[in-house]
Amino acid sequence: MKSKLMTLKHINVVTLLLFANFSLSQITTGGNVIKDPRKESLPEKRVDTTNTEFYFQFSPQFTFRTLEESPAPFGKELGRRASEYGLWSNSISVGMRNRIHNNFFIDFGLGFSSNKEGNQYQSNDTSYVTSRSYRHFAVPIKFSYITGGDLSFYASVGFTPKAFFNVLYTEEYTFQNAPRDREVVEDQGYSSFLVDLTAASGFRLRMSDGFGIYAGLEARRQLNSNYSDQYPYIRKAYALGFNLGLYFPID
Repeated sequence: MKSKLMTLKHINVVTLLLFANFSLSQITTGGNVIKDPRKESLPEKRVDTTNTEFYFQFSPQFTFRTLEESPAPFGKELGRRASEYGLWSNSISVGMRNRIHNNFFIDFGLGFSSNKEGNQYQSNDTSYVTSRSYRHFAVPIKFSYITGGDLSFYASVGFTPKAFFNVLYTEEYTFQNAPRDREVVEDQGYSSFLVDLTAASGFRLRMSDGFGIYAGLEARRQLNSNYSDQYPYIRKAYALGFNLGLYFPID
């Protein structure tokens, strides 16, 4: 009999402890349950699972070139071209960015690329201000690394094949105190195919599930000359400037 009484006491104690634990974890007030904030689950962090993006990019860049004499018998002294200076120029491109593996992507695009040079000189009683804009169709191909998160860092290296379009030569001159100007489009004596090496880095900000923005720096270096083999000079362009763009996840 005494054993049974001890067992009943043990059951009552266990029941009381379970009820006390349940009361601590949930507090009832007027029939509404107030949950223990310590047991609330944290909001889930969004995971970027985008595999494909469409992008649009605008690139204002300071552009110039190296210029040297071609080998004999075609080369000649630089003359007044030695005093040329660099100018700002704009390029645009659109394309697709596809995930290769984890944070690594490949970019493939189409665009319009340009680089410029300018000069100022005096000849007799006439002063000149000139510029040349070398314009090309471009196919930028880049390998990119992009960190995760809504605010992310990116870095890329790649190359850009370019097909020659034309050169716009502009000239502003003052003759006997009368300003005049002219434009000439040139398409003879130039290389039809060029290649740039590129390197870029910057930051991306995802604004919503549908689009994001990015901004960064880019450097470009042309590997071959703008001019044909029989031209007096060897010209290789370079650029340093900004990339400003929009991207749209589509997969």
